[in-house]
Amino acid sequence: MEERKAWEALLKDPQRSYDAQCKKILSLKKILAYLYKECLSEYKGLSLKEINY
Repeated sequence: MEERKAWEALLKDPQRSYDAQCKKILSLKKILAYLYKECLSEYKGLSLKEINY
């Protein structure tokens, strides 16, 4: 029942829903590895596989 209330709250507030989806996406290691490689100079020379592990 609490889970349903949480989902209803997310659906009522679009910004909160957007933030929750971004958090889910950024919790994926493969996405973070790509962002690190493209945005941080320390990771530019590494492969995605090296960054991911």
